[in-house]
Amino acid sequence: MSYDLRFLVRMDQEPPTADRLREYFRSRRWYEDQGGQLWYANEDTGVYFSFDVGPVDDMAPDPEAPPEPVDDGLTPTCLSFNLNYFRPHAFGLEAAVELAAVAERFSLLVDDPQIRGMGRGAFTNAGFLGGWNAGNLAAHRALLSGAHDGHSPVAYHSLPAATLERVWRWNYDRLGLQDALGSVFVPRISFLQGGAGLHTFVIWRDAMPLALPDVDVLVLVRDELAPRRWFSKKRDVCRVAMAEATPLLRQGRRVDGPSPYTLFDRVQLRTVDFFRRRTPFAAELEGLPHDQVLTRELLEEAERQEPRPS
Repeated sequence: MSYDLRFLVRMDQEPPTADRLREYFRSRRWYEDQGGQLWYANEDTGVYFSFDVGPVDDMAPDPEAPPEPVDDGLTPTCLSFNLNYFRPHAFGLEAAVELAAVAERFSLLVDDPQIRGMGRGAFTNAGFLGGWNAGNLAAHRALLSGAHDGHSPVAYHSLPAATLERVWRWNYDRLGLQDALGSVFVPRISFLQGGAGLHTFVIWRDAMPLALPDVDVLVLVRDELAPRRWFSKKRDVCRVAMAEATPLLRQGRRVDGPSPYTLFDRVQLRTVDFFRRRTPFAAELEGLPHDQVLTRELLEEAERQEPRPS
């Protein structure tokens, strides 16, 4: 189940060639050219989707039953888009950025066959997100119905939309902030299972200068700061809840904004001491990929579907 979009141009406009499209996508971060497919996979946010570049005749969803031609002065190009459903809502936010960019670059229009899609015409962020969110909800309902149809309940991991969007925004902007801060490391926010449920966390190594976002847990990695054992040091890991790190946060400088953080712009003795006083975490740290942490409100709305007649 996926959101599928095809691109159009006006009859009096020359459509972009496959070579021009590939050159464009290769110039943008996170794309991999796989021949007929330009695969987008952002290592920081965990978001992925694809653009396909191929013969115009292949752009119909069912080659054996192509749609009737529409006399609206628009003609298909060799470009289409695909984004899987049953994903966190932030997948749509990131896809919208790339869709808007390619549509503007080549003056493209869209053919959006989704039930609440944009139809044939101009691409808009609001129109795309409306269709994506509606289709994603329908996919959640269908998959949840299948999971409970005579089978054992399936457990899904989820967090509130505001939390997922905050994590996504931080990770999406991470490289830009890294360029601005230079030698201060900007970590990626990830997800960790255990304890009372699912938590956000970042990794902090050896009290190095760091931009620390708002997370639930710190994972402290100690190499140089590891306790000495038999005249040598062995790397260990400490798991620290943010409530325990309150004294540490006072050593940094709070930076407000869309993605607030606490700045530790140099190695401080108190921070080093904090690292050295932590107890190593002996158990396995179990992370979760971003595509497996669903939007809680979406799951709850899908679970409120009308019961089917018996």
